[in-house]
Amino acid sequence: MNKGNEDVPLYTAVDDELYEELAEMEGEKLAHVAVWEDSLADAIEDPDRTTPGRDADSFDVDLYLAGGVFFECYSVGIYKELDGEPLRDYDIVNPLLSSLVRQGAMLEEIAVDEADQLVLVVRFERGQRLYFAVSAWTLEEWDELPDE
Repeated sequence: MNKGNEDVPLYTAVDDELYEELAEMEGEKLAHVAVWEDSLADAIEDPDRTTPGRDADSFDVDLYLAGGVFFECYSVGIYKELDGEPLRDYDIVNPLLSSLVRQGAMLEEIAVDEADQLVLVVRFERGQRLYFAVSAWTLEEWDELPDE
């Protein structure tokens, strides 16, 4: 985990050692969640794009945990059900994720899919869950939450 100003590694897969480190964060409450209107993947694919991909089915998301760590996640598919379709449309996803902190959401589980990619399971109001299938991420410590 990055603790200083050195280069922050970009993770794309979970190995056994990383899984053990991530699993220590299970049970932590979410302190802040941000969904980016513009995704890094969109910028790489079309650097001249002038409008964000508001109907996308993957998003860049920052998840700040109360314990002082945050995930900067790229190309995240967000699912209400494991076998369902990913949520689409920024105008639906942003308010849903923004409400998670108010609903006492917590990082319930760190999971790994069949391709060794990270899946974050977030539990919120009345036991509901969201599954974040993360294509790439960084992991850093935070001292202050971003301004709303």
